[in-house]
Amino acid sequence: MKRSHHKPHRIKPKKSIFKKPAFWLVFLFLFLTTAGIYFFVYFEAFQVDKIIISGNQKVQAKELESLIAENIKHKLWFANTQNIFLTNSTKITKIVTGQYPVIGSIGIKKRLPSTLLVDIKERKPFAIFQNGSEYFFIDEKGVAFEKAPGSMIGFSIVRHIGASETEKLVLGEEVVDKETMGKIAEIQKSIGEKSQISVKEADIVSEERLNIKTDENWEAYFNLTIDIDLQIEKLRLILENELPKESREGLQYIDLRFKHKVYYK
Repeated sequence: MKRSHHKPHRIKPKKSIFKKPAFWLVFLFLFLTTAGIYFFVYFEAFQVDKIIISGNQKVQAKELESLIAENIKHKLWFANTQNIFLTNSTKITKIVTGQYPVIGSIGIKKRLPSTLLVDIKERKPFAIFQNGSEYFFIDEKGVAFEKAPGSMIGFSIVRHIGASETEKLVLGEEVVDKETMGKIAEIQKSIGEKSQISVKEADIVSEERLNIKTDENWEAYFNLTIDIDLQIEKLRLILENELPKESREGLQYIDLRFKHKVYYK
């Protein structure tokens, strides 16, 4: 009977991962990358140390500097950094305009290594919006941004006829849509330049109708859904040809809302 011979089976011990060159290459890469990022983020030369404000008139520069400085801080690895490359211009704009509705837009430039140039564009009052018994300055885009003392000479009053007086007005938000404001501005400019007439009030009666009250105490009715320039031209022609200034005493209104007819009384 033959005996079977078995060769002894040797089990090779597993090589430790710490002895593998690939491990140390990966470790070295990660270490250098992390150290590089840490150095870049916290490098003193790139920490914002100067914020230069320009263009502001109503808002104090120190207030803006303080607000911006507080909101460019980032907490990374349990420590704060004000690295100029991490400054988020969109975030800063949103915070500042939310805090100060009078500011319409902000331009932020990074001047390396550590200075922020902040150009402020404040809203300019175009008219006064009446909300119940309260008055607010609005810009040419229809955004209410500051409380007004009331009706003021040099500013036309804009109203939403039939709007709820109990609705709370929020500064910094649009109270008259931009398109309608553009039409009011065009009417005001055109009749001022061509007919030397000023707009006292603009009443938005509905989505279709706009009533303009002039400094001569008569009104012009406009249709917001058709060509406003055509209606302005019809107004100019009727004032020149049929209703010269000396014959406007007692005039109540001029209705321009219809394509082929103009009515007045």
